[in-house]
Amino acid sequence: MKTDTIEAILKVLTDSENFLIAGHFQPDPDCLCSQWSLAEFLKRKGKKVTLANAGPMTRDDFEPFRPLFYESLESILPQIQSEKPVLIVVDCSSGDRIGSLQKSTENLCTVVIDHHANGDENFGDIRYIDPTSPSTTLLIKRILCAWDQSLLTAVADNLFWGFCTDSGFFRFLQKGCAPWLRDVADLVEAGAVPSRTYAKMMFGKSLLSRRFTAEMVRKMKVLENGRFFLATVTKAIEKRYGDEKDTSLFYDAVMAVKGCEIIALIKYEGRRHYAVSLRSVRIDVGKTALSYGGGGHKLAAGFRFKGSLFALKRQLKQDIACLLKKETSL
Repeated sequence: MKTDTIEAILKVLTDSENFLIAGHFQPDPDCLCSQWSLAEFLKRKGKKVTLANAGPMTRDDFEPFRPLFYESLESILPQIQSEKPVLIVVDCSSGDRIGSLQKSTENLCTVVIDHHANGDENFGDIRYIDPTSPSTTLLIKRILCAWDQSLLTAVADNLFWGFCTDSGFFRFLQKGCAPWLRDVADLVEAGAVPSRTYAKMMFGKSLLSRRFTAEMVRKMKVLENGRFFLATVTKAIEKRYGDEKDTSLFYDAVMAVKGCEIIALIKYEGRRHYAVSLRSVRIDVGKTALSYGGGGHKLAAGFRFKGSLFALKRQLKQDIACLLKKETSL
């Protein structure tokens, strides 16, 4: 895996004057906070910055971000083609993960900043990849502090939010994370407030979102003697709950079940199009997602699938059964 240094990133940031910062479609706080924080920092340094994300940004807590991002670059494509800004892609390391933005940016000098182990090693001219980091926001923090130790409170607050979502508010951290916790402490010293971030993440949810979790738990399939749980967000469920689908609570609820090792959530996206999210307590599901053309973390990954839902479920059941059998034999 090709990995450049922070120094290589800083050289591009200091030498260039115009940037386009993109992230993966269906963004999470780690992605959007990485994009926004880097943009705010570069603007303070007098740089020209454009933010883009194919979205959708349907979550209520993303509302402040929506006016700041282009979901499509078509309206400014002539400007991009003439100015040729440096493209910075955060929180993913494959061109297809930025969705509809890929075609408009394929000829730009590209910098990749990501903490996912799986990706396209040929994507990006400069690639700063560190899978030991709990979040991409902590990589952004290190880059910014290597240039300038001062962080705005709003930047620190958003970098901390991205870390908390990807670390499950510290719950998913593994042995050896102490150096990253020192970075987290720096964010708190710069103004991030853990209790405020926790309230943003956990409170103010709608009753409908809780009912979504209840329905998904009730309808999920229990497989492999209680080691594998499979749930499907059908077209009817998608229509019933819309943007009130809080999948994070579903994962938390099911992961707490004794014996659970892997969760798969299949979400309807359109005719014969599905998004699959995989979660695990200890088993590497990132490789399984990669085999379907997706990627992600060892314990949290996903992919998209086009075809029959029946065929998808059948193949996924077989793959997870083989994975669990292999883990049992080790």
